Parts: sequence; structure tokens; C-alpha cells
Amino acid sequence: MIEDANPELKGFFPSMVNAIIPKDRSEYNKQEAKKSIVALCYIIAGLRNKFVNQFKTEVGLYLVASGATWEAIDTLSSIGYSACAKTVMDYQKKIQLNHITKIEDHFLEKGDCLHIYNIDDYHDIHEKRRPDTVTTSTAKHFSTCVAKPVMECFAVPIVFNGVSVHNPNNVEAPRICWYLLNKYTGNFDITYTERQIYWISQGYQNANTFDRIELLTIHCYDDAIAERKDERSMKDLQLIGFKEQHLHSMQDYLNALQMILTISRKTEYLDNYVAPIVADWPGQLFIRKALTHLHALGLQSAIPKEIESFIPMLGPLHLSLNSREHVMIIHHSFFEQMFHFVFGKNKKLAKKPKPWRINLLLELTRSGWVKIKNEVMQKFGSTCKDVEYRTVIDLLDNLIPATLDVYAVLFRSGSFEEYVETVFRIWTFALRWKRKNYNKAPLIFLSDLFYWQDNHHPFADAIKNYLPCFNDYYVENTHSRIRANTSSNATAETIIKQAYVIGIINIIILIFHYILFVTYS
Repeated sequence: MIEDANPELKGFFPSMVNAIIPKDRSEYNKQEAKKSIVALCYIIAGLRNKFVNQFKTEVGLYLVASGATWEAIDTLSSIGYSACAKTVMDYQKKIQLNHITKIEDHFLEKGDCLHIYNIDDYHDIHEKRRPDTVTTSTAKHFSTCVAKPVMECFAVPIVFNGVSVHNPNNVEAPRICWYLLNKYTGNFDITYTERQIYWISQGYQNANTFDRIELLTIHCYDDAIAERKDERSMKDLQLIGFKEQHLHSMQDYLNALQMILTISRKTEYLDNYVAPIVADWPGQLFIRKALTHLHALGLQSAIPKEIESFIPMLGPLHLSLNSREHVMIIHHSFFEQMFHFVFGKNKKLAKKPKPWRINLLLELTRSGWVKIKNEVMQKFGSTCKDVEYRTVIDLLDNLIPATLDVYAVLFRSGSFEEYVETVFRIWTFALRWKRKNYNKAPLIFLSDLFYWQDNHHPFADAIKNYLPCFNDYYVENTHSRIRANTSSNATAETIIKQAYVIGIINIIILIFHYILFVTYS
């Protein structure tokens, strides 16, 4: 791109590479050294023109995120490697001040398409565990709101053909029972694996389209994981707001929703249109509670009427994470024995392992079961009534594959009917284990979905056609970026500034990487 703009530069970058990098280096080290040459080119350009300072600003922002002092940044500035500390701070303030205008412009331009929202709490994990003052904790709590546009889908009206998107009966047990008896009867009497075989016989072909290593990192949200799938792409994601507050009550969530409503009042993009909020269980509970109070009290309610646009929805990522954790906790003794067999007797398996370890153990278990299943079934048959045998078969052939596939395969591949049925199946697991939250969350989602389908509301079609977009991955990735770009001594104000900078910086980095690291590598 640069050579096309200035033909005189043709051959310049290859010459620098040949002159600086020894030929006997490995290919990996050569690629890494090319990045240093790119930085050197920027420094040379900065010496000739003081206005070529974007690279130095990037270095300064990275230093601030790493916890460097003003003196350290100014020292690097004096030798030409970074912008000065004041320039970096002014740049952060400018981004924060211009953020609202940027978001308003986005919705004025793209407000006619459906936006999927995430609201979640962010905890600054860099806290002092051993207090040395009268304060018992230094942890900081924030609420984050992001929006992801679905460019191919128009905004959905709240009321369509006289039918509101909000069920006047809230959660309908009779409707759920009708579907259970008339559509899903018998489906949960067989294992998930047997049901999957039936789907494949009917033409379902999405079971093996995802990379196995990628499935193991499905609950890793940082940027080290390549975004190879559209549903994990952060392109066009908008950080609506990031502010210091708790998310522990209905009023807390109403305060967080004001981040969206403030912009909507200026742009009017939400007037009479739906704003789905994919959230964890507290988000679903308290937003739905606010809607119930509004509908019950009407004009007498202190809750703003604008929240009628919001529809709290089940977060598939949280459903997957919690269901996998529950399988691990309920059958911990089984997985502990397998863990010791694979990794040694001296290794300890926590009562509640980290998500990546849970994923690894579940995948190992499923892979091993696939290899021995035919021999086991041939030996014991499908009619054996031994309790231990039936429990193990249920674990290996039903619980593990269902919890592994519900998000990683079915949701991400857009397999709508199979996903809905598996959500129903996972609810039966939570009911059996008496889990106090996820024995309710799937039912609320199913009740709403069946209501929209029965009344032919267009929101049902939006979910069916664009299922992978109704994701709560976006806010988790945003939190991971914020956490990676803040230091242990960062104040709440610094973290907020850095959150607003991250979106801008990621765009710049993508352009920077494409033009130089890719073009000239």
C-alpha cells in the first residue's frame, strides 16, 4: 500500500530486512525481527516529521496501561521512543470526551438495524488480598454495556400486528408444558448422543465443523485466541458505557440501562423498537423484575417507560459455562480419578476447576467414551438396570456431550431447533440437580420463545435466522481486553479512561498490522 502511493519506496523495505536481519536466523526469529524494523521505520519517520507521532502515542498508551510513571514515559519521550506523558493523558481525555458523540453518530447511521446488547459487571481483580489500612478491600466494581449490530437484520418493533413482544402472562408454565408434551415428548427419554444420531439422519451436518483445539478454548476470551468465526468477531462492536457501580439489585440495573437510554433519547433509535439484552442470571432477573413492576403499576411506576424496549435473554455462554461446572461438581469423584490417571497421583483437582481445565477433562472423557462405547454397550446392553452403570452411561452419553455442544457447536453453527431442544434438555439436568438459578433461566427463555412463535412476532424469526449473534461473548472479550491493559495500581478513573481507549486502539492496531506487518512480512 505504501509502495503503491510512493513508487520510489519499492525495494526499500526488503533492503532494510536484508541489511539488518542475519540470514542464519530461524524463520520465526526473522518474522519477529521484522516487527522491530517496522518500529524503527516509525522512529525514523518521526525524526524527519514531528507530526508523525501516532506510533509514539501508541507506545505511551501501552506504558500507561502497564503502570509506568509519568517520569518513565517522559524519559522514553526524551530519547524519541514515546510521546510525552502529558500528550498521552490528553489523548485519553479526548477519546473519553468524544465517545458519546461517536456512539450517537453510530446509531444515527445504523440505528435501523437490530443491535444486540450485553450488560455485565466487571471486577478489577488487581486487589490487595491482605489489607494494610482500615479498608478491607481495594477491589473496584464497574458495569459494562456493549452493543453489537446485526447489519443484515432490521430493527424489530415492540408491537407487531397488535402483539407485544412482552408476554402479558410473563412466564407461562402451560405453554411450556404443551410444547413438552406435543413437540418434545420422548426426546429426553433417550440420551443426547442418540438424539444427535437422529439429527444426522435427518440431514444435520454441523457436528464436526469446529476445530477441536478451538472448542477447548471456548471459554477463553482474550485476544490471544484467533477470531476465526464470525460470531466471535469484535468488528463494529460499540462500547456504550463503562462506569463504576455495582450490579446487585434492580435499581443498579436501571442505572446501568441509563447508558443506553441516554443515547436513545438523543437519537430516538429505540423508539418503539426492541433492544435484546443477552445477560447472565442476575441481569435477566432484575431487568425482568423492572419490566414486571412497570407493567403492573403503569403510570404510577417510578420506572421509566423507555425500558419497554429491553428484552432480557439467556446468555448461551453463561449457560454453557454453568452447565459444565455443574457436571464437574456433581460427578467430581469420577473426574478426580480420571485426572489422577492422566496427570499423576500428585496432581490435585480443585473442587471447582478453571473453565479451561473443565473443558479439557470433558473433552478427554468424551473422546475416550467414543472409542470404547460399542464394546461396553455390547457387553452390558441397553437394558442393564444397575444404578451405577446407568449413572455412568447418563454422564458419558448424555450430560457431557450435551453441555459441550450446546454453545460450542449448536449455538455457534446457528442450529436453531437443535439448540432450543438442548437448552430444554439442560434445564432437565438443572432441575434434577436442584440448581437454584439455572432451573429457571432456560424456562424463561423457552416461555418467551414459544410465545413469540405462537403469535408470529418477528422477533422469533430474528432469533432463528441470526442465532449466533445473540451472544454474550462480546462483553467477556471486552473485559479481558480491559484487564490485560490495566495495571495493579490503576485507579477507577484510569481504568475507565483505558476502557474507552481500547476500542480506538484496536482499530488502529488492525490497520497498523495489516499495512506493515502483513504487507511487508
